[in-house]
Amino acid sequence: VTLEVRLGQAEIALGALATLAVGDVLVLDRRLDEGVELRLDEQRLPCAAYLGSADGHIAVEVARR
Repeated sequence: VTLEVRLGQAEIALGALATLAVGDVLVLDRRLDEGVELRLDEQRLPCAAYLGSADGHIAVEVARR
């Protein structure tokens, strides 16, 4: 089983992708407070999920179905 968390999408030219460096910022098509998309085996799950943290790790909170 593969659980995938999609934060958003960004378009970037191939040339720019090759020059990305630590500290560069990619602007996504959605805000952090809009939540993230969860996918299970490539199928979108019908729930609301948000980025968070747990015990010092990045986490995803499933808020509702």
